[in-house]
Amino acid sequence: MIEKIIYRFFAPAGALLADHNHFRGINLVRFGANLNIMLDRKDYEGISVLDQYNFSIDMYHSITNIKKSRALTGNWNW
Repeated sequence: MIEKIIYRFFAPAGALLADHNHFRGINLVRFGANLNIMLDRKDYEGISVLDQYNFSIDMYHSITNIKKSRALTGNWNW
């Protein structure tokens, strides 16, 4: 009985951390002036939640670098 309980809770957690899994991932979207304008979109599925986190952080850093460079040059046109 206890083995079934342990398997039921820890197997999905292990699968989320596995390099390849069957879970849906995340969708990251960078919007423009309004929600109808999508400037960038990334879909991450079937990979570890740690990889999804790293890709999310990379996308965040790329967006903030774009905003910093536009602030320095004064070019705010999307």
